[in-house]
Amino acid sequence: MNLPFTHEPFLNVFGQYNTTLWPVALALWLFTLVGAFALARARTRPRLIAGLLAILWVWSGAAYHLGCFLSINAAARVFGILFLVEGVLIAWWGLIRPPPTFVWRRGRGLGS
Repeated sequence: MNLPFTHEPFLNVFGQYNTTLWPVALALWLFTLVGAFALARARTRPRLIAGLLAILWVWSGAAYHLGCFLSINAAARVFGILFLVEGVLIAWWGLIRPPPTFVWRRGRGLGS
């Protein structure tokens, strides 16, 4: 498979993302870690996890795909839009409708 970019520009996108957006990315990593620990200890509400997932999806679509990756790959526009749509669907599914159930099952990971 021939990609529309080489190894160096691809790594430069990560460098650009990390250099420019590191404070927000770091905060999102920390929130994700807190959410994972809360879920593992069964001390969270399902809307919290769904909201966090929606934020992560929207962030990935907007900041990474549309904000950074688009500079080396035109298909990133499609990826970004799909991530944004998925983020809205996750928000609708987890915040507006009756909330889903998230359960951490030891030895099996996440299940519902």
